[in-house]
Amino acid sequence: MTNFDPEKAIIDAQARLKAINADCERINRETGENLRAFREKHGLSLRDMGEALSLSKGYLSDLERGRRGWSVALVGSYLKAVTPTELVR
Repeated sequence: MTNFDPEKAIIDAQARLKAINADCERINRETGENLRAFREKHGLSLRDMGEALSLSKGYLSDLERGRRGWSVALVGSYLKAVTPTELVR
């Protein structure tokens, strides 16, 4: 039978959390890059895209730079704003 080591458990949990945070940051960055590419491909300004998603220019800019994460509601708004052909590609 192994003894439970609370210090080791805390260290392990902190390492896992650090890895999860790194994954979230990468996902936010990549998603933001894709959002910007979509917006630019369609010749939309930050203002135009922000209006389509009911977001301020600043908030949208933060999304594109990966400084903010996506909520489920925001993903839904984005999917309503894009054309069906964009989803298939």
